[in-house]
Amino acid sequence: MRDVVEILSEAGLPAAVAEPLNGGYSNETYRVTGGPVDAVLRLNGHQNDVLGLSRTAEAAAIQAAAVRGVAPEVLAAADDYLLTALVPGELLTPEQTHEPRYIREMARVLKEVHAIEGVARRSDPFWLVRTYLDGARSLGFPMPDGLDGVLREVDAIEARAAARGDGEAYCHNDFYRFNVIADDGRLTVLDWELSGVGNVYFDLATPAFHEGYTPDEDRLLIEAYFGEYDDQHAAALHDFKYMNMVREVGWALAHAALDAARPEAVHVNHSLDYVKEAMWFLGRILAGHVTARDA
Repeated sequence: MRDVVEILSEAGLPAAVAEPLNGGYSNETYRVTGGPVDAVLRLNGHQNDVLGLSRTAEAAAIQAAAVRGVAPEVLAAADDYLLTALVPGELLTPEQTHEPRYIREMARVLKEVHAIEGVARRSDPFWLVRTYLDGARSLGFPMPDGLDGVLREVDAIEARAAARGDGEAYCHNDFYRFNVIADDGRLTVLDWELSGVGNVYFDLATPAFHEGYTPDEDRLLIEAYFGEYDDQHAAALHDFKYMNMVREVGWALAHAALDAARPEAVHVNHSLDYVKEAMWFLGRILAGHVTARDA
């Protein structure tokens, strides 16, 4: 990665100061002060070496989402960094994700995200899973026992989604609470690196799987988004909770492989053990769970 000072100078902020932010499991992130506005700088990590997603299209998607009021303003962007305006508020809390008003607000925000048009960038969850794992394999990283059966279920879910005619749209694909800022009840979505055209249920299933939603909370989320809830919605949401779990396995294995290939790598935002993370999620899947938390 390039030096932060060099990047800030390139972005027209030679006198600005950057301080590391917590989190940023795939990239390095910094709070930037001393410029015309406070900002967040993301130094792009090596995830894109695996995925090959267009950085230009990502910035275009964020700009389109900012127009719709659900993303920060893009101040500057290049292949190796993204500078966005700092969003007021605080990260959405675990408790807030279970409040009916925030569940409804998440559905509203996702409808805005899914209304984005004109950004030619595909990133559906089936492609994400397979590309992460292919990237890990290409780096010589061993695949864990039990994964083959999980991937057969991924194939079955893909076939079921096609048979149902699940809706496709521009999706965020990383709709976790730690990528969402709450400000007086209104939500702004951060970290669009994985965004692209995909299955809308994957976005809906992300808070449901990660926060351990109850059946009533699942229903509220789906009704707020679609205006109705039936067995087909329930089946699709269950399938894409599973896909979220598998994506976590693929994501963690890919990053474990990237770290193994770069033993000099240093993370400034976190100390996550990627292998441990992958095995935890795989263990949950093999034990029959489709949530990261017990409801």
